[in-house]
Amino acid sequence: MTHKETHRQRGSRGKGIPLFDVFRLAKSGQKVRLASLPTLEGAKARVAALGAARPGQYFIFSQLSLLNEAIKVERH
Repeated sequence: MTHKETHRQRGSRGKGIPLFDVFRLAKSGQKVRLASLPTLEGAKARVAALGAARPGQYFIFSQLSLLNEAIKVERH
């Protein structure tokens, strides 16, 4: 079984679609999962919306691509 096939079984929640998980860094230092989206663009849009309401440190992670992107949203 390839890495992609393993991801599709475990990471896509049975739909065959790679997911991008959105996390927020809690005050305790732990990452709290907030959402799973099918595209990176969708995940970035969700971070922007979440950050507008609650600025802070967010992360986007994908098991398939091993993407781990940190995004800091500051209050304007």
